Amino acid sequence: MANLIADFGEWHVLVSFAYLLTTRLVEDIDDDDLDILRAYSLKLDNNLTDATFRQLPQAFPKHNIASLKVTRKRVEFLAKFRPQPFDCCINSCLCYTGAYEKADKCRFCKELRYNASGKARKRFNYIPLTARLSALYGDKATAEKMRYRHEYKHHDGVYEDVFDGRIYQNLCKTKVEVGEEEQDHTYFQDATDIALGFATDGFAPFKNRKQTC
Repeated sequence: MANLIADFGEWHVLVSFAYLLTTRLVEDIDDDDLDILRAYSLKLDNNLTDATFRQLPQAFPKHNIASLKVTRKRVEFLAKFRPQPFDCCINSCLCYTGAYEKADKCRFCKELRYNASGKARKRFNYIPLTARLSALYGDKATAEKMRYRHEYKHHDGVYEDVFDGRIYQNLCKTKVEVGEEEQDHTYFQDATDIALGFATDGFAPFKNRKQTC
């Protein structure tokens, strides 16, 4: 569903919505909040644009349909889920965290971090990974799909899947170490263990674009 969302702001509320539905009982939510959740579910399930959703209160004046702003805020509140905002360069050169946390301008393009009012010119909302994974396992259908890794059968000399890879297969035979102490279990031993991979597209730093980094 995330690929149908127009911007990141909408997407983080979608994750909040999924997290809410998988971590709270319906009995804990009153009728007004259920109406808000039903309306928002309608928007997500049918890919309603923001403009269309904003017209619902006018189209159905006898029904208590909350505004889009109120709806999003209420979903976030009920989910107890918040993205972590970070300042970033107006040209997306860097994120002002780590070594750049206190910088007031971009080290690459030299653009200022703050506007005349002292506010960041651009911000990036990071969705905590733990909350995302919890939402995936909180839904029964998605949780079953997450078992694919554990149920996949590898055959020596056959490479059909990412889980046939040498590094992953070696880890499956390796005991986990915490500090310098070896544990009794191996990596990815449990059915609910999650194997996370990192991938990034290459980019061409030179105009001829013949090489990428």
